[in-house]
Amino acid sequence: VQDNPGAVLGAFLGGLHRRGCDKIVLLFTSPALEAFGLWLEQLLAESTGKMGKAILPVVEREWRVYPRQDLGYIVFFTREEQLPRAFLTSLEREGRPYLAIPFETPHTLGQHAYSFELATALAGYFLRLNPFDQPDVESTKRFTREMLRNPRELLPEYLPQDGEIRFLPEGAALSLKDALDDFLRKLHRDGYLAIQAFTPYDPFLEKELQALGKILREEYGQVVTLGYGPRYLHSTGQLHKGDGGRGSFLQIVTESDEDLPIPDRPGATESSLGFGTLKMAQALADRRALRERGRNVLTLVVPARKAPEAMVRIQEILRKE
Repeated sequence: VQDNPGAVLGAFLGGLHRRGCDKIVLLFTSPALEAFGLWLEQLLAESTGKMGKAILPVVEREWRVYPRQDLGYIVFFTREEQLPRAFLTSLEREGRPYLAIPFETPHTLGQHAYSFELATALAGYFLRLNPFDQPDVESTKRFTREMLRNPRELLPEYLPQDGEIRFLPEGAALSLKDALDDFLRKLHRDGYLAIQAFTPYDPFLEKELQALGKILREEYGQVVTLGYGPRYLHSTGQLHKGDGGRGSFLQIVTESDEDLPIPDRPGATESSLGFGTLKMAQALADRRALRERGRNVLTLVVPARKAPEAMVRIQEILRKE
């Protein structure tokens, strides 16, 4: 077993979970490897996040040791770059479990992919669950179909608003500050916060989303993940609804000025639905699925052209808390 990388990884993941580490931080010395982290995120989250259990993958860009005991670490490094020995020493000093995995050449990508597939299957054995099942993904799909029967009624006629930001709080908050206060009060001390961004990818917006995550991480002690919707629905989306329920979810949904039409059939010019409407339905459907499972959710709706400024506004409120 000790000579099989996949078996070693599987034992590491299963052992972490048994000692109470249900989150795994993934770090990469080279930006070229970060896309592999997104693939790993889907593999681990969708395979283990069910039946009230999970191993939450956290793809990190900053080299930090969390002041928490419920995380393990996997560090990926390339042959051309030095092993981050100072960081590993910090992990050892703090008693944090970790693995350091070399990516010797780009051609070993398939090797590592297979090792993690085997490891994830073995982790499922240790967690006593079926890693090949996705029992909670369908709920969001079902709610999306229901909502699209009346696409003009997706959002309530009136929503509380702060400048350009409209919001759907869980309670009766009428200001964005009150809605955020209520959301933050419900954070779990040993949980995590997922930013669910139903937004176009934009480097300026990405920068502000990362800055928002940093505030939530440093000032509120949360492990923070960032996922773009609807992509995350088929990766961490399963885990969000199937794990032990200690996650909180900040949805950020952008509305475009133009709703690009979806043809009713191949080659047709008629369209009864736009991509923007579909995206909104998927976000609200996932909100409904999460709330039915008792999760803490706050949904913010902003114009796409004002999204970076809206993120700055949210950061300002959070810093004053």
